[in-house]
Amino acid sequence: MVRKATNEVKRNLIPFNCGGMYPAFDGHDYVYFFQCLEGASNKFGRLDVNTRSFELLAPLPSGTFLPHTSAAANPQHVYMLDNKMQIWDYCVDLDSWSNTHIQFDKPARLFFDPLDLDTIVAFCADDDGIFTVDIEAKTKEKVTTPPNKFSLSNNRDAFFARVSAEQFFMFTYLDAWYIFDSKENSWSQCENWEKPSKDSASFFIEPTNRIAFYVGPSSRVLYMVELSGVAH
Repeated sequence: MVRKATNEVKRNLIPFNCGGMYPAFDGHDYVYFFQCLEGASNKFGRLDVNTRSFELLAPLPSGTFLPHTSAAANPQHVYMLDNKMQIWDYCVDLDSWSNTHIQFDKPARLFFDPLDLDTIVAFCADDDGIFTVDIEAKTKEKVTTPPNKFSLSNNRDAFFARVSAEQFFMFTYLDAWYIFDSKENSWSQCENWEKPSKDSASFFIEPTNRIAFYVGPSSRVLYMVELSGVAH
């Protein structure tokens, strides 16, 4: 049964254009948003998911955010690429940015790894591959190259899921749906999965029942996939 949660409607919660950018959830109380495609494109803020109040935070001090990329967020830090493809570190307690000077050759989607607050995972565009990034050591290590090029131009789907200390999965749409298994160091194509929406990444997993959801090509159809037979 689908129920309307509230009669109250709040509009314009985000006071700047963030089209083409992925919001980042810190896993607890805040969703972070990034300005894109207008003005300086360096504004930044967060939405409190409990109160639905928005707070403007310190803007990126140099350059602009890189379009069609995503941040990695945890309760202490937010990591994001600038237009020179360097990773910047936003410290929540200090409300300030610092340049890590970790450089990428291609745009990337960044993912927080819950195993280690100082580690993020980057899925780079084209066939540049998946990297693990140690923020404290300022190093990155290539994990794998995808079987086909990964595009960021249409906000393509990618989802990082940590399974255990030794294993993570990366779900992504290339020319078809694929899963990368870090323990097996292998890519597997998902059979009979419908194409996602071409304009918006929407893939997410409900962890308790291991069910994946994503928006179909018409943007009006929500697909649900039982993952028990896909990834163990």
